[in-house]
Amino acid sequence: RFYPAGNGYLNSRKGVTMPHLFRLAILAMVLILVFRSATCAVPLNWVGGGGTNFWGNNSNWDPAFEPDSDDDLTIAGVIQGAGPHTVLDADFVISSLVISNSSEVDTNNFLLAVEGHTSILGTDTRLQLFERTSAGDEDSLDTDTLTVGGGSIVEMYENSVLEVDDGLFDLGGTLIGNGTIQLNDNPATPTTLLDINTFLSAGHAGTIAGAPPPRTLSITATDSDARIDAGGFSTIEVQENATLDIELPFTSGTFFGNLQLWPNSTFRMQDTWTLGDSLEVISDAFSGNEPATIARGQADTQLTLGSGSTVTVDADESLRFATRLLGSNGSTVSNSGTLIFDESTQFLAMADLRMLGSNASLVVNDSVVISQDTFNMDGDG
Repeated sequence: RFYPAGNGYLNSRKGVTMPHLFRLAILAMVLILVFRSATCAVPLNWVGGGGTNFWGNNSNWDPAFEPDSDDDLTIAGVIQGAGPHTVLDADFVISSLVISNSSEVDTNNFLLAVEGHTSILGTDTRLQLFERTSAGDEDSLDTDTLTVGGGSIVEMYENSVLEVDDGLFDLGGTLIGNGTIQLNDNPATPTTLLDINTFLSAGHAGTIAGAPPPRTLSITATDSDARIDAGGFSTIEVQENATLDIELPFTSGTFFGNLQLWPNSTFRMQDTWTLGDSLEVISDAFSGNEPATIARGQADTQLTLGSGSTVTVDADESLRFATRLLGSNGSTVSNSGTLIFDESTQFLAMADLRMLGSNASLVVNDSVVISQDTFNMDGDG
């Protein structure tokens, strides 16, 4: 029971007036805010209760705060395959980020800066990067480290910039699109900073009608010890009319995955490299017939076809080597279309250059030495 006591009401058992209770409630709220600002990692979960899909709507988060640099964000659908589509409506700086269960984050021409780790996990979970048009630097995503899990997708749209500052970009899912990937760590010894385990595609992200416009994906590093690793289960694709420009070496100098080039595509390595697995030119009924190109990087770079590697060019397809080329013993080139050699080329005695079918031809614009005893210029055509 309550009884009048001065300016308030007195609880007969505890002797606390209602104004005192009100002040205590205000103090508790202040302490919560102080605790939030003083700690370095506050979990913030997307609940989508604000009636919009914007990050700046406090009601979309639990607790109901706008994300800032103290917050570890989690965006996850209640069940796999039913994740929310979320959109930045300003530049955001946060502590860490986990996206999962088919959820999506769209940077919407703003900056997403993650001071720790970013994880994109689960089938059809997506991070969509767009060119930053807000004030400041050019980054679309700036994160310390990045993991893209199996089935997850990063889409890079026109002129977007993905920057990984302090460690590994682990690509276990798919990256597709154009723009720039910047690897800014400074290792003391040669170290893998981009690990491609599944699929990287340079060109256009999303659906496009007709011939795709020219697009370039550049992969850069600030340190000479930065490396790219691409294992035997990885595929690098360069779409029609697209260029992939890689400005750092492969780990051990060798690409062990599958390289797929569409017509009028260009793959350029700035350093000498070795193909350890396969290279193929691919096309469909809607693609053009301009040659795919392996381009030279620095002045004296060379592509070596390693022992066991294969190159396949089908009929009506063309492959241009605009770099020095060495076909090692044990390598195989199966040509049913056109091979173009723009720089000095040598096939060793145990290399296997095969001319297959009546459409097989060679265009020689520099010296080409074919040492194999079994070479047949006419092939079976």
